[in-house]
Amino acid sequence: MIKYVHCSMLGLAVLLATAVCGSARAAPQMLALLQMQSPMPLVCEAGVCKAEFTSYCLQQKRDMPAADTPYEVTERQELQLILTDAKGNVRTTLAAPHIRIKTARKSHTAVEIAIDRQTLAALGAERATILVGDRVTLAPVPVPGDDNPQTEQDIALSKTALRTVGANTIDRNVEIVGTVHALNHLINTLPAINRTGPAAREALWSGITSLKPEGAGATHFDRVMREFSACWDSRVVEVGAISAYTCVQRRHDLIMWQGTREYWHNIAAGS
Repeated sequence: MIKYVHCSMLGLAVLLATAVCGSARAAPQMLALLQMQSPMPLVCEAGVCKAEFTSYCLQQKRDMPAADTPYEVTERQELQLILTDAKGNVRTTLAAPHIRIKTARKSHTAVEIAIDRQTLAALGAERATILVGDRVTLAPVPVPGDDNPQTEQDIALSKTALRTVGANTIDRNVEIVGTVHALNHLINTLPAINRTGPAAREALWSGITSLKPEGAGATHFDRVMREFSACWDSRVVEVGAISAYTCVQRRHDLIMWQGTREYWHNIAAGS
């Protein structure tokens, strides 16, 4: 069961949790990309189309990735790029050859996937979504001179046995998947700057409902409304302490830290 924490405590909780992983000067953790029930639209601005996606750590004892750490997909066929052209025609292709992946912040809880609009146009598309399939695993892009790189054995173990435990612990948890998918919807539509007051709340909600993931139904939007309302009801957004964007990011990251700790417990127990 997911336990919800007051937004004013989320930043402290996440910062304390970061002390768990890693030591200096080594390749960062292999990451699992959380399987999604429906595609996530990429939001286009300034020549780039991008969105944030949920991830989690597969290797507790490796370094946590810094913000903007580049990653790559180990199994390309499970990450799909769904393209829509000007006439509404839809086709699907492998995402890996066309996208860039990096950590969204100093954490293993989220990555940003981006594609240039120029690349999108070359593919004959006006807009795109990403569908994360079963057991997608991300490896950090190798860095020359790394004194402790991810080996072939490390990568193989991560994308097989460790990823299987992660899938059974987190990806198959309907409550976690549904809630963080709703939070990702919010993160990908809310502006990073703060806005306060009843009019601002209504305007922000209008922007949120304009981006509807394909196949998302009433249950998804119930979760989106619940998470959005929780940030305003706590009053930290209303009084201008943090933005609604930051609030939902912190709620997302705390949930994923809780799920990751359960995964680490299962790995230690030999699940």
